[in-house]
Amino acid sequence: MRVALSAMNRPLEPPGVSDPETVKKLAALGYISVTQAGAGDTGLPDPRDRIASLGRLKEASRLSGQGRFDKAVALLEELVRESPNMLDAREALARALRQAGRPAEAFDALSDADRLQPGTPQILLGLADLAREKGDPARARSFARAAEAVGAPGSSRLLAEVALAERDFPEARRLARSELSADEGSRGAWLLLANIEKEAGDLPAAWKALERLRQLDLAQGRPPVRNSRFLEGDVLARMGKTAEAEAAFREEILAFPENPRGWTGLALLLASEGKASDADRVLREMLGKSPRPDSYFAAARTYEVLGDRQAALRVRTAARGLFPGAREPARSAGR
Repeated sequence: MRVALSAMNRPLEPPGVSDPETVKKLAALGYISVTQAGAGDTGLPDPRDRIASLGRLKEASRLSGQGRFDKAVALLEELVRESPNMLDAREALARALRQAGRPAEAFDALSDADRLQPGTPQILLGLADLAREKGDPARARSFARAAEAVGAPGSSRLLAEVALAERDFPEARRLARSELSADEGSRGAWLLLANIEKEAGDLPAAWKALERLRQLDLAQGRPPVRNSRFLEGDVLARMGKTAEAEAAFREEILAFPENPRGWTGLALLLASEGKASDADRVLREMLGKSPRPDSYFAAARTYEVLGDRQAALRVRTAARGLFPGAREPARSAGR
C-alpha cells in the first residue's frame, strides 16, 4: 500500500471549493461574494501548539452532553477569539448556540464560519436548516441550493423540507421521491415523505411510507430514526387508533428521551382521552428528564393547546431563568 500511495501525485491544496464550474454555480445563485479563504495561507500554527484546543473542543462537547449549553458556548467563544481561523471551533459554537435555544446567534456564528471557508457543504446545509428554523424559507432555499451546487448529500431533502414549510406539498413530494429514486434505502427520505403525506392529509399514504421505514429498520437491524415513532403515533392518533398511538409515542420517548415530540404527542393524546392530570405528569416528567430549552418551549406550547395558559406562562418564566439567552423558534409544518 505504501508503494502504491507513493506513486500517486497528490499535491496538497487548501480545503474548499476549487472547481471553477462549481464556483460559477455558486456565483449564479448569488452566494459567493468573497474570494475563497485558505488559498495561499502561510504561517499556520504548528499543530503541536494547538493540542490544547482539541481538549477544549472535547470539553465543550461534554458540557453540551450534560445540558450545560451556556458554559459550552462561553468556552467556545473564548476559543474562537483566540483562534479565529479555527473552523471546527466556529462550527461547534454554532451547534452549542442552537442547542442553547439561540438559533439567531447560531446562524451568525455559522455565517462567520462560512465566510472563513466559503462553499463548505455541511456549513451550507446548517445555514439552510437554521434559516428554516428562523422562519425564513427564501433564505433557507438559497443556502440549500448552494449546498446542492457543491454536491452536498441531503440538499434535496432539505429543499423538500423548505417546500413543506411553505405548504407546497407537490414540490415537497417531488423532491422526496427524487431522493428515493436515487436511494430507495434512505430512511430519512422515507420519514420525510411520510411527514409530507401526513401534513397533506393523506394518512394512508403516510402510513405506507412509515411501514416501509419500519421494514428498512428490520432489514438493516438498526434502531429507529429520530421522530419515526412519533410520526407513527401522530398518524395512528389521527386514524383513531389511540392504543397503538400511545405505544408508538412511548417508543419514541424510550429511544429519544431528549426529543420533546414524543412527550408532547403522548401528552396531547392523553388529554384528548380526558386524562388531563396524566398529560400534565408527562410534561413535567419531560422537563425533569430533559431540562433543555426546546423541551421547555415545547411544553409551553402544549399547555397552550390544552388551554392551560397559566401553566404555559409558568414554564416560559422558568425557561427565561434557566436559559437567559434562549429564544422560542418559529413553528413550521411537521416540526
